[in-house]
Amino acid sequence: MHQIQERLRAITGVQSVAAAFPFPLAGDFSPIRWGTEEALSDPGKFQAVDFQIVLPGYFESMRTPLIAGRTFTDADNVPGRNLVVIDQQLADKAFPHQSAVGKRILIRIKTPNPNGSK
Repeated sequence: MHQIQERLRAITGVQSVAAAFPFPLAGDFSPIRWGTEEALSDPGKFQAVDFQIVLPGYFESMRTPLIAGRTFTDADNVPGRNLVVIDQQLADKAFPHQSAVGKRILIRIKTPNPNGSK
């Protein structure tokens, strides 16, 4: 993937390169289930949310303003790093009246048990 990104960046006029799945604005809905720690004792508290898998530089390329925290870096793109960037709506729902930065949410994608992500 890095070779493709470098080749695209080398094209005259290209300002930025990013990748995402599913493609933004394609109309696809890729739901996962998320919850806070209380969902461990009450699985009914898991809720559906749309998600995208993105590479470092995505938010900068899309000129998406960051409200708090940070975006992904190449150092984050390694096995075992379970990091997420969430929107304000999910932050408000999961952590009312507090910052979501550094907080843990549980995510169920394809496993029967939730994975913790910060």
